[in-house]
Amino acid sequence: MDSYISLLILCCLVVLSYLFDMVARKTRFPSVILLMLVGVAAQFILDAEYTSKIVGLLQVLGTVGLILIVLEGGMDVHITKEKKWFILRSLLSSFVVLLASSFLLAGVLYMLVDAPYYHCFVNAVPLSVISSAIAIPSAAALSPENKEFVVYESTFSDILGIILFGFVLNNDTIGIGAFGKLSLQIVLVTILSAAFSLLLFKLIEKITHKVKFFLIIALLIIMYVLGKKFLHLPSLLMVFIFGLLLSNREMFIVPQIKKYFKMDGFKAHFDEFFLVTAESAFIIRTFFFVAFGLSVPLMTLGQGTVLLLGVLVFGVVLMVRYIYMLASKAQPLNILTLIAPRGLITILLFIELQKDGKYIIADVNEGVLFIVICLSLAALTIGTMISGKKPPPSIT
Repeated sequence: MDSYISLLILCCLVVLSYLFDMVARKTRFPSVILLMLVGVAAQFILDAEYTSKIVGLLQVLGTVGLILIVLEGGMDVHITKEKKWFILRSLLSSFVVLLASSFLLAGVLYMLVDAPYYHCFVNAVPLSVISSAIAIPSAAALSPENKEFVVYESTFSDILGIILFGFVLNNDTIGIGAFGKLSLQIVLVTILSAAFSLLLFKLIEKITHKVKFFLIIALLIIMYVLGKKFLHLPSLLMVFIFGLLLSNREMFIVPQIKKYFKMDGFKAHFDEFFLVTAESAFIIRTFFFVAFGLSVPLMTLGQGTVLLLGVLVFGVVLMVRYIYMLASKAQPLNILTLIAPRGLITILLFIELQKDGKYIIADVNEGVLFIVICLSLAALTIGTMISGKKPPPSIT
């Protein structure tokens, strides 16, 4: 395809994504569905070779988008003494719902498909993770307290989901040794994150060049890739910790270290960096969901097995969430139950599962993912509509 035509298409996608976002804020209909439908429609226009090249970028786009979204989520978490129990409640919710959904969903898959239970569990984990990429922008329609809960819970769900997925994917059997190794990895990542974060803080302060925030993002991505690819660490935790330390720098940077930093003008840097991160996440999210729409095998959507699995998976995760919210006396019950979308992280983990190849289940394919994502986004739409609060304008 002509390079000018390709450039025109990319720019038109950005404009469309912005318009979809505006429509979403008026109608509460998720812009992500519209982006995926654009990708699905493009299958009838683009030739197969060009489509395969775009789909080939899916994992790269998803990884960069995930890093930016988790970074943005970490920067959104503001820790105070008053919020301590609130944050712990969000963490507990994400942990319990993730585990319960994974175990129950694995049982359902085990009864319906010809695969060992452990294979079913590995496939169930991606489907059990809440997408912060979709939940956080949608939370603008909620009350301040519920918005914070959704932001914290979905961000924790992303991180815990990736840690759990990597844990089960890389261990054929689960024992004390596997848990011990994971614990050491988390401790090591926390220490490395603290040291690396201080280095980046100093860079933000010292760099006088007009281009510096994309340098910080590039360094974060480098650390993520090195940690994940070569050290086999849960590197996403490193990204989250950097964002968390950045937004709560006054609390975590002790006086002995604070004297080496000029904290007075740091808020302006933080605000600029947050804006750059949010806008970058918006662009990456646009291309990612269009590319996913291009990858959906349309022929499978009409198959009875795909439809059945998609509906059952959604029913199970919704039931688990409702039971937990009911047991924890969360209010408003219906709204918080419905706002648990699946999206970027589910797709990204599924791609990694397919790439690994060891635990592939043929019946759990892109068609099932597409149905689950669409149903969860329909539930999200209902949840935001009944919340009754008009969301404020935002770039994401």
